[in-house]
Amino acid sequence: MAIQKCQSTYTAIVLELFNVVVKTSLNELTVVPHLTYQSLICCSSTLQFQRNEISYAEYQRRLEAEWDLAPNVIDTMFAQVRGTMTVNTELLEQLRGLKTMMGGRLQIYAVSNASEKDHAYMRSLPVDWTIFDHIFTSTEMRMRKPELRCFRHVLQSISKSPHELIFIDTEPENVLTAQSLGMKGIKPKSAAEIEPILHNLLLDPLPRARSFLQQNAKRLHSICENGAIMKENFAQLLILEATGDKSLIELEHKHPSSSTWNFFIGTPLFTKSDFPDDLDTTSMATTVLGLEEKQAHRLLDRMLQYINQDGLISTFFTDRKNRVDPVVCVNVLALFYTYDRGYELAPTLEWIRQVVIKRAYLHGTPFYPNPEQFLFFLGRLLRHVSHLGGIFDELRQLLRERLKERLGLPADPIALVMRLITCNEMGIRDARGMKRLLDMQCVDGGWEPGAMYTYASKNISIGNRGVSTAFAISAIEGYRERFQM
Repeated sequence: MAIQKCQSTYTAIVLELFNVVVKTSLNELTVVPHLTYQSLICCSSTLQFQRNEISYAEYQRRLEAEWDLAPNVIDTMFAQVRGTMTVNTELLEQLRGLKTMMGGRLQIYAVSNASEKDHAYMRSLPVDWTIFDHIFTSTEMRMRKPELRCFRHVLQSISKSPHELIFIDTEPENVLTAQSLGMKGIKPKSAAEIEPILHNLLLDPLPRARSFLQQNAKRLHSICENGAIMKENFAQLLILEATGDKSLIELEHKHPSSSTWNFFIGTPLFTKSDFPDDLDTTSMATTVLGLEEKQAHRLLDRMLQYINQDGLISTFFTDRKNRVDPVVCVNVLALFYTYDRGYELAPTLEWIRQVVIKRAYLHGTPFYPNPEQFLFFLGRLLRHVSHLGGIFDELRQLLRERLKERLGLPADPIALVMRLITCNEMGIRDARGMKRLLDMQCVDGGWEPGAMYTYASKNISIGNRGVSTAFAISAIEGYRERFQM
């Protein structure tokens, strides 16, 4: 089934063959120094030969005069380089797949600076070239890139407007000229970059992202920076809250008779097997899944037993070593305000206010490594208290200001998508951030995990592709709805 791209203007891809689809190597070149070959291939005589303005005999004569090369050396030089030609068949198949997905709405062309002999040799290679609707060569056109007339000739020949074309080349001057005419220019560092770029330019991100979640349902587990898979409840709850789809997730309530929740599913990783339940996961589970009123109030009563000597809510249901984390505090506050008992955590709320005012979150928190995580969960708290004014009006204004300070700053996928979701909710249009998010989408439709939490005692970063992808869907939908993307 073809996947349609929302509001796409691109109907054709134009790419250079050499250095994109066809690779050559100078490793087999022995008759002249590599630098000599690289220089002469750019000289005016070569340009004229590629435009079919002079014969090969005249070209030889000029190279002999200009570079002191004998005709047989010139012949051998080109034969040695030509003999190293290899075709990236994987890229051609990727392009063919894109054509299929676009349902006949995509044409693919090549525009190549190549002599007639080089082009003929390339076409003799055992490759199916039917992927291309047409291959334009400099000898056929008697013009070459980066000449403006060359690009204009191609546009006229294929009856396309510049804004309909994606142009791919490894030479910056060629990409520059294409962009100056209005085409979308791509200068890939490697052939491997081309497929994800094209997918993100041509295909709608939302169906691809939803397909990724469905295809990986029940397996959307977190991953540590060392590669270990971590099964845990908190990420599952975030995915559920973002999507509303229980079929995607796997949860484990270790002690169903208790209202408290453990971070881990199954055996805890890198820690003791009796890892305690925590207020963060419990708050998230209770706000997402709900709880019978009396049982919820009993749970809140128990949580109040874990306020430290500073009057701040702690992280774990334990009297052993405990930590205070502003994000955990915010999530517990969201739970308490859900049941109209937020006033019982007034010192915690005031401390959060000071964290925002003083920007104390900029270096991360004990469990959450990026400022965006704190700002995101603060925004989530404000959703739960949208009917309250006072300090919350101040926090809303502060959140808007702090988000604006983050616009344009480097961010991994999860930090960026959390920033975008919160910006959408606060009415801040981050067009550059949205473009960056769309560019980050992987070929499989998902986003990379980024660093969502830090395993504090081990200093290990943990991320989750399911969360980053579910949040990306929310961010894109929210942006389109609010700002008419």
